[in-house]
Amino acid sequence: MKIIVRDEQGIKKCLVQVRDIKYLADRMNSPKFLRLALGSYVGKKLTGEDFIEINTIGIAKIIEECPYIVDFQEMAKYDDLTLSRMILLSRSPISLDEKKKMDEEHKVEDLVDLISFNKGMLTYPIPVLFDQKVLFDDGEVVFGSTTIPEHFMLKRNSEDVDLAEYFSQNAQSLFEQTGIEGEMKGYNTLPFSDSLLVQFDVKKKLLAKIRKRITR
Repeated sequence: MKIIVRDEQGIKKCLVQVRDIKYLADRMNSPKFLRLALGSYVGKKLTGEDFIEINTIGIAKIIEECPYIVDFQEMAKYDDLTLSRMILLSRSPISLDEKKKMDEEHKVEDLVDLISFNKGMLTYPIPVLFDQKVLFDDGEVVFGSTTIPEHFMLKRNSEDVDLAEYFSQNAQSLFEQTGIEGEMKGYNTLPFSDSLLVQFDVKKKLLAKIRKRITR
């Protein structure tokens, strides 16, 4: 899976799993691509599920444009039934060439992991990033969306701000900035570096507390 933060100039940050890099290298039959993408991680213990940051714009664009590497932000919006239908549609009933089979199998692997994520059963963490979609900025703090659906982030601009206290005093007004329909019944927060990760409880629907699978 890939997580790409974009702005007006294009790709701002690109995170992708190691298994995706290996898939692309195999798909293009390019050991050079593998070395370029993983060069800065030599000596580090990485698994196929680990996310790494790509700092080479050329490689980032290849990852961005590959339809068989699932974009987490886009696909995590769908429910399990929709994802299951996508899996069925991604599997061709007819004989395909080896590269096409490789493409389909890779995409299906990502979709299966998304279903596990929705069920809270994913065995590895998903990185959480502030995706630059600012909903509120008063100079002291910035509040906006993240790469995890329905999770928001409160970031401080001033070291003097106590984020937990600020949020508790302004939770309702910040909730209204999200555009979420319904009544805020409560919220869950998680300290995250110099930020506060937030998930709102809406109406009578019980939302799970912020997932432990999120990378801290």
